[in-house]
Amino acid sequence: MEEDGNSIGKSASDEYRRRMRKYRTATGLTHARLAPLIPCSESLVGAVERGTRPPTEPFTRGLEKVLGLDGELLELLPAIRDVSPKWFRRWPAIEAAAKSIRIYQLALVPGLLQTPAYARAVFEGEPGAIPGEVEKAVNARLQRQAILSRANPPSISVILDESVLLRQIGGPEVMKEQVNYLLDMMTRPHVTVRVVPLSSCSTVNGL
Repeated sequence: MEEDGNSIGKSASDEYRRRMRKYRTATGLTHARLAPLIPCSESLVGAVERGTRPPTEPFTRGLEKVLGLDGELLELLPAIRDVSPKWFRRWPAIEAAAKSIRIYQLALVPGLLQTPAYARAVFEGEPGAIPGEVEKAVNARLQRQAILSRANPPSISVILDESVLLRQIGGPEVMKEQVNYLLDMMTRPHVTVRVVPLSSCSTVNGL
């Protein structure tokens, strides 16, 4: 039977607590010594590690900085906070465990390679978009991107239809920033982006 959202969120929360305890004890930090470095209260550190309080993004960023981490906890927040559609809740964990990710997109720049402004424009364009929920969705999308900055990131192979780059999501300035970001990401050895030109359609004319 497929896991429901609550089960997935609980699994992510349990994994967060396991990793937090593992990395904290590896540094020799007690709750009392760790708290002022984040900074937060000692009781909050204990509550998050016991699972009686959910971790927030500011807490997690502070914790990762102190423990010298690079997205190992942030990548779990989308599933814990449950801001993704039910059908998508498995995906952040799958991405985090993947060695290689291959993506083909006809309409939008893939979420792993979106800028904050582009992602915001995408979510704002959805019917019934609510500002507060839009920001949660944008933050969750950006947190997924933490896997690209890890010491051993997955290899990303993306094929885009040229129309993705011509479609003005958020307007010219947003698209300019997004295209420049794609070019920058393509300089990384583990990221490959290829574009299928619109002219390639001519090869299937008449079918």
